[in-house]
Amino acid sequence: MALRSALGAASLNGVISSGYDGMRASPATTTTLDMSSQDTMAIPSALPAPASPQLSLFREPRESPNVAYLERMLHEARGWLTAAQLADRVGGMWDERKIRSMAHAASPDVISGQRGYRHIAHATAEEIQHAAAWLESQAGEMLARAQQIRRRGHQMVG
Repeated sequence: MALRSALGAASLNGVISSGYDGMRASPATTTTLDMSSQDTMAIPSALPAPASPQLSLFREPRESPNVAYLERMLHEARGWLTAAQLADRVGGMWDERKIRSMAHAASPDVISGQRGYRHIAHATAEEIQHAAAWLESQAGEMLARAQQIRRRGHQMVG
């Protein structure tokens, strides 16, 4: 896939890492992508599995090269990409959980919805409104659940 655009070849140089962040039994595998001399991206097809698959206790940080790379991929795509499409573009090195974490870290520049992920620079006003309304709806549901749990706890404990 060609990844060059108005962003320029230099902006496509980056680091993609896979593995578990935070608490992990083995270090993450890192692949450096140098796009300055080629038009397509080559990523190893097989990576060693972590010794003990533990879930991350921390979200992907905003400063992560992975987050910047996700933003650049979405900016290049100019449209919606699903988590599966994004994972394919990095040779399966990212799973849906990692992509969701990176999209969260890339907020507000990356929006999400039922169609996948999109860079806000290429979203319509309606898509931006829909993404914000979806998050507000989720927040309302979470607050209602928290209140139910708190009430039940008071019933049980007093």
